[in-house]
Amino acid sequence: MSGFGFLLRTTVAGNNTERDGGGILNGGTLTIENSNIHRNDSEEVSSGRGGGVFNSGVLTIISSTISQNRSTFSGAGIFNSGDLFLTNLTVAENQQRLLGGAAGLFNTGTARLQNTILALNTLQQTGMTPSDCNSFSSLGNNLIGSLVGCLFAGRVGDLVGDPLLGPFTEDVAVAGSGHYPLRRRSPAIDAANQGACTPRDQLGDRRVRECDIGAIEGATRVGP
Repeated sequence: MSGFGFLLRTTVAGNNTERDGGGILNGGTLTIENSNIHRNDSEEVSSGRGGGVFNSGVLTIISSTISQNRSTFSGAGIFNSGDLFLTNLTVAENQQRLLGGAAGLFNTGTARLQNTILALNTLQQTGMTPSDCNSFSSLGNNLIGSLVGCLFAGRVGDLVGDPLLGPFTEDVAVAGSGHYPLRRRSPAIDAANQGACTPRDQLGDRRVRECDIGAIEGATRVGP
């Protein structure tokens, strides 16, 4: 899109393009909140970037999940060459087919992350090698699954390791509800910056106690 836009409680899923930006292609100023971008694909053999999101403009994403998107090249979850701000996001299980870039977030512009899970994103060609990011600016309290190929200056509260996400779940009757619940022992629990947390999570539930890193608050905790 170009110009100004706002998406609230929206599901962007199952789209396929032979160009960049399988789910969302943004060259304007866009805000996305309480939404999920899921199973979109950019499959162009000579480009194919940004399976979930391709941003060359100004993009803010809040309390949302970007998951299981695919691309041929960089940024199966998010490709950013513009100005990107992510807060309380979960970016997980996105998959890039070929080498070159990073599968979760590939950034050549300005990308600022806070209270965000970026994990379990992979390169298919190399046997599902972890590939969460190449670079970003941390504002603190992010949980990165793997630092393979990823450069950033760590800030207070940043964590590295398995976020212990439950299986992706969605109520297809409720737009924007696709998410990963946190398992009970997840390091994301009570680990976000309280002052920077959104008052409600992706599902509209109130943040409780010390809020959790990622899109979903602990009311949905599952498993061991």
